[in-house]
Amino acid sequence: MTPREEKRVVREEAQPGKLPETTPIYPGNQYDFVLQCVFDLRGTVGEQTRAISNLTELVKENDKKLDDVAKDVHAAKVVISVVGGLILLAAAFIGWLIHELLPLLSASRPPSM
Repeated sequence: MTPREEKRVVREEAQPGKLPETTPIYPGNQYDFVLQCVFDLRGTVGEQTRAISNLTELVKENDKKLDDVAKDVHAAKVVISVVGGLILLAAAFIGWLIHELLPLLSASRPPSM
């Protein structure tokens, strides 16, 4: 076979065949098939609606839990701030006390020779 003949054979094999010209046959003579599809869809949509309702309830519960955690974090920040302030106040008082007492202690000592 020559290369030209090979190309022609490949082109003929690559062409798609004709599609069938008959209409599909559904079970039943009337609208039984369509009605069955509609009822199946209705059941599926009902299941999806229930699933979405359950998910929204779960989201509400999780939102409440998240709000509780946020309140706990805020309370912890307030407690840490108050305790830190009290420690800072105590340290300032101790520093002032040492500052005031050091000259008095130095003055009350007799000079050493």
